Amino acid sequence: MSDEIGFVSVLPYEGDAWATNGPSQVSERTRQRIDDEVKRVVEEARAEAIRLLTENRSRLDAIAEALLRAETLDQPQAYAAAGLDSPPEEDAAAPVGAATPVGT
Repeated sequence: MSDEIGFVSVLPYEGDAWATNGPSQVSERTRQRIDDEVKRVVEEARAEAIRLLTENRSRLDAIAEALLRAETLDQPQAYAAAGLDSPPEEDAAAPVGAATPVGT
């Protein structure tokens, strides 16, 4: 959801030519708005990723060095290598890939 597009789902129905670049039930203006919004969201996400990686470069380097020495790290070792306290137990049980704040 975005402020520009809102709670709208624009999916081609069976036989809609939007996916094949033919006539469509979706207006050119709507498709352009969607394209612009997707571009904006992707650019913001890229900028945020670069910012986080840049801000945490020393931590990433420290983890890389620890991995070169040990080959594997468990969660407490990875946090220690990055100079961070291990997360509280409830955070430690979060599934792999779950969002965890970095830099706190």
